[in-house]
Parts: sequence; C-alpha cells; structure tokens
Amino acid sequence: MQRALALGCALGANLQAHHVIAGPSAAWVVLGGMPPPYAELLSPAHRGDLAGVVLRHSRILPDDIETIGGAPITVPVRTALDLLRFAPTRIAGPALHQLVDGGHAQVEEIGRRLRLMHRYPGVHAARKRLEQMLGAQRVVSGALVPTGLPSAVTR
Repeated sequence: MQRALALGCALGANLQAHHVIAGPSAAWVVLGGMPPPYAELLSPAHRGDLAGVVLRHSRILPDDIETIGGAPITVPVRTALDLLRFAPTRIAGPALHQLVDGGHAQVEEIGRRLRLMHRYPGVHAARKRLEQMLGAQRVVSGALVPTGLPSAVTR
C-alpha cells in the first residue's frame, strides 16, 4: 500500500482518474524491492504524455484492476501479461518469477490469457517469452505443464 501511495505522490497532479498503475510499476507495488527506472501507467484514454512516465493506451477490463492504497493497479495476472509483452527481459524476468513463485499469479492462467489474446501488440513474442522465462515449465499443445525436473536443473 505504501508503494502505491509513494507512486501516486511522485506523479502528483499528473495522475488522472483514468490512469492505472501497470507493468514494472505494478510489480514493484506488489513485490517491493528496488523501484523500476520509470513509472508505467495504462489508460483507456488517448490523452497526453507525462514526463518520466511510460503511458500505454490500452483497453482495460474491469477484472484486470484492483485498488491498493486508493490507487487503481493491474491485478498480478494482467501485470504479468504486460511484463511479458512490453518490459525488457532484465526487468520482466525477475518480476515474473517473483509473481509466480510468490503465488500472486499462476502460470496456467497467464498462459490461458495469452492464448485468448488476438491482435494485441506484443502477444506473439509474449507467448515465447513465457516459455523462455519460466524454464521449470514448458508449453505442450498450448497447455503449460511441469517438466518433471527439479527446479535447480531447469533454472
């Protein structure tokens, strides 16, 4: 909750009602650690730019948003999808592992949501990145299944 408040305070009056904390920023709010090098927001509105903020224009489903500290933020599964689609591997990889390993998001749900996404920017690459980043599991016939190998072997 404190990280969501800190992000809101940093953005100040630039934070609008239609902005949703997303991507690396949403992962940081949920997981903690070092803050991302930039703030990332989603907005269904095509309005303006914010200095020092990555503002992505996207359709946002109501089920993809929760409120933390009074701030709208993407739910962990949507955060994982955005990380896979847009974030650099050095940021997406560790955050994705922490979301999954911490029980915030399930690999099966992430894979299912990616399979349902058609004509979304970055979705084809995201499907490949999911398999690459989560080496302890692999995609078989469109479904994610355990490899059966100990995690120390597959990392």
